[in-house]
This record gives sequence, C-alpha cells and structure tokens, in this order.
Amino acid sequence: MTMHTNSHSSPGQAVEDALDRVAAEYRDEGYEVIVRPQVDQVPAFAAGFRPDPIATRGNERVLIAIKRLVNEWSEEDSISKNPR
Repeated sequence: MTMHTNSHSSPGQAVEDALDRVAAEYRDEGYEVIVRPQVDQVPAFAAGFRPDPIATRGNERVLIAIKRLVNEWSEEDSISKNPR
C-alpha cells in the first residue's frame, strides 16, 4: 500500500494524515485498528518493533509502519511475513 502526501503540509501532519488514511482503509475492511499501540499491545513476535497502527481481525494481526524518510528503513528492520 503506497500513500502519497501533500507536499505543502508539514512532515508531522503528513504522517498523521497517512495514519488516518491507513486506519480508515483497514477499518473499511473490517479490522479493529489501534492507531498508537502501547508496548504491551505489540505481539510477542514483534518484540522490539514499534509499529504505528496495529490492525486486527479475528486471529489476523497486521503491523503497520509509516515510512517517514526515504532511507529510514533497511532490510534489517523488516519484520518476517511468517512469524513463528
């Protein structure tokens, strides 16, 4: 999912706008969304990772990270798509 932001808004506002859009999309798909999860709300397989929203639907969990800078993430920062 790729989000495009308005280049005239502040970086902080652009992140908030992206969070709102992503949360709305997941809610529209039937997920319950926690926009700013606390540490104890992050699943054990993602310990140490600080997601932005977390979306849940039944037994399904989706960790979401809003990329703030082009070079912010490296491959080491990624979470496995198939957690144990």
